[in-house]
Amino acid sequence: IIGDAPDFHGMFVKEPKKKPTIIPEGDFAAILAAVNAKPKLKYRPAAWWRIFLYVAYYLGLRRGELLGLNWSDVDLERLEVRVVANTSKGRRERMVPIAKELSAILATWRTEQTDSTSNVVLHWPHGTYRQLYDDWHSIQDAAGIPKEAHYVPKNCRSTCASELIASNVPTVVVKDFLGHA
Repeated sequence: IIGDAPDFHGMFVKEPKKKPTIIPEGDFAAILAAVNAKPKLKYRPAAWWRIFLYVAYYLGLRRGELLGLNWSDVDLERLEVRVVANTSKGRRERMVPIAKELSAILATWRTEQTDSTSNVVLHWPHGTYRQLYDDWHSIQDAAGIPKEAHYVPKNCRSTCASELIASNVPTVVVKDFLGHA
């Protein structure tokens, strides 16, 4: 009966995986410069975007993890950020180390926030993420990045992972850093 089974050899084609998009350092610097020049933004101020970019680029957090980050999850003295399970795609909690420079930037951001009662690091008051992308693309336009080459926030995560690998961080550590199974 097994001999009667059709030969499926050659019927299935393996599609090549798309390589992750990495944001070159020069483009990231141009994006930061555009934010620091305070372009016209509709939904969040330039200072908010500056923190969003730094944390996304250097910690490789997912969009939901980033926007779900609370100050109670950020330990500026121990230099670590706790990503809580309910914001993580894998629904697992993890600790992510942060550099002293990023800690200083976050400490300044905390003192600059107008709503001192808020525990949210990057408050997102809109019901959807559509507005986030409107501002995101405006920033890239201001940075001189051609529309056909625009990045998405997930590219910050890919860049973080690639930088860690390029720095000879073991793959298993990168995997845990990013919260991959």
